[in-house]
Amino acid sequence: MDDFEFVAEQFVDFLEPAIALLFALLKEAVECETKMTVLHVMSFIIEKMSLSIRIDVQNLVLYLPLLWEESREHNMLRCAIISTLLQIIKALYEIPSSEPIVTFIYQIIEMSTNVNEPSHVYLQEEGLELWVAVVHYSRTMTPELLSLCENLIPLIQQSSTNMHMCLAIVQAYVFLNAEAFLPRYGPEIVKACQYLLTDLRAEGVVLINRFFLTLLQAAPKYAIELLRPYLLEVFRHYYQQTDFPQVLQVYLQILSRVLINDQVTFSCVLGEMGMQDALERILTRWLEGMHRVTRLDEKKLLALGLCSLLGVSNDVIYDNFAGIVTNITETLNDITNEDEQTGAKADSLVLSDENQDDICVTLLGYGFVDPDVVHDETPHYGRCRSICMRDPTHVIVLKDYLQNQLVVMKNTIGAERYQRLMSSVELHILKEMSEFVVLGIEQPAGVAAQ
Repeated sequence: MDDFEFVAEQFVDFLEPAIALLFALLKEAVECETKMTVLHVMSFIIEKMSLSIRIDVQNLVLYLPLLWEESREHNMLRCAIISTLLQIIKALYEIPSSEPIVTFIYQIIEMSTNVNEPSHVYLQEEGLELWVAVVHYSRTMTPELLSLCENLIPLIQQSSTNMHMCLAIVQAYVFLNAEAFLPRYGPEIVKACQYLLTDLRAEGVVLINRFFLTLLQAAPKYAIELLRPYLLEVFRHYYQQTDFPQVLQVYLQILSRVLINDQVTFSCVLGEMGMQDALERILTRWLEGMHRVTRLDEKKLLALGLCSLLGVSNDVIYDNFAGIVTNITETLNDITNEDEQTGAKADSLVLSDENQDDICVTLLGYGFVDPDVVHDETPHYGRCRSICMRDPTHVIVLKDYLQNQLVVMKNTIGAERYQRLMSSVELHILKEMSEFVVLGIEQPAGVAAQ
C-alpha cells in the first residue's frame, strides 16, 4: 500500500476483512508495542483508502475509549490513538455522531494540550493536529468546543514551538464563529502574540502579523477594535522602515486593510504617531515598496488602499497623485484578463464560477493550513468561501473603484486642478489607464479618447 503505484480501487475487496482482522488483533494483543503497531497499520489503511471509499470503522471508534483507559501508563500508545482518531475523522469527512465519542474526543484534546498535565509533553503535537481537524469539521460552535480554548493562551505563551498550529486553531475558530470566539478569547490571544513579537525572528513576526491580517479579513470591524492598541506600533514600524522587507510588506497589508475598512481609525493612528510627516512618509514608502509585492491578491489589496486615498482631500495625496495612479494602473495590468473573442476586461481576482475554488485555496493556505490536506468537503472549506465572498479583494472590481474615486476627486477639487494632477502622470501610464477608466480630461496627444 505504500508503493508509489498503489491503486486503492484494487484493494477494495480486501479492505473490510483487513480492517476486521486487524481490529480483532488489536483487541487480543497484550503488549503495548503490538497495539501501537496494529493501530499505525489501521491508520495507514484508513488514510490510504479514505479518498476512494467511505470506510466503516464504527467498531474501532467505539473501542478507542476503552483502549485509552487501558493505556494510562503508555503515552506513545495514546499518541497512536490520537493519530487514529484524526485519520478516522478525515476518512468520514465528519466527526463521529455518537455523543459519548464526541465527549471523548474533547477530553483527549483537553488533556493533550493542557500544559498542566504531565502527559502533554508527549501528546501535544498529535493533540493539536486533532484539535485543528475537529474545528475544521465542526458545523457549529458548541460550549464544549469553545471551552477548549482555555488551553490556547498558555500554549501560545509557553513558546514559539507550536505557534503555527496554535494560530491555525485560532483561525479555524474565527472562521467558525468569530462573534462567539473573539470577544471571549481575542484580547488575551492578541496580547500574548504581541508579547511574543518582542523576541521572535522575522519569520515569527510575519507569521503573527499574517494571523492579525486574517482577523482583519474575517471580522474587520471587530478586529480593528481588537488590534487598536497594536496598530500604532505597526504604523511606527512602517514609518521607520527598520525591519526586514518581508515584515514591512505584511505591515503594509495591515495598513491597507485598516484604511479600506475604517479611514477614521487610520487617521487617528496617524495623529497619535506625533509626526507631522507621518502620512507623507508612509505613503512614499508604500509607493516605493509595491513593486516588491508578487502575490496578486496582496498587490490588489494595496491598490484598493491607494484608491481609497483618492477620495481624501489632502495635499499629501495630491502631491503623490502620479505615483498613486501609476501603481494602481500597474496592478490593473497584472490582475486583468481579457476575453479573446469580445475583448472585455475582467478582474481575475473577483469571484466567479471559474476561479472561486482557486481563491479559496489561496485563503486556506494563508500561512497556517496546507490546502493540500484540507478537503473541499469540510465545513471549514465552506466557511473560507464565505470569507472570500465578503473580502474586498475578491468582491470589488478595481477598475470600477478607481473610476468612482477619480470622479469623486474631480468633483472635490474641480476640473482645472484635476487636469493639472493628471498632467503630472507619465504619458504611457495615462494611455494604459485610459484602457480601464474614463480619465475625464482633455486628452494629451497619444492617449486614446474615451
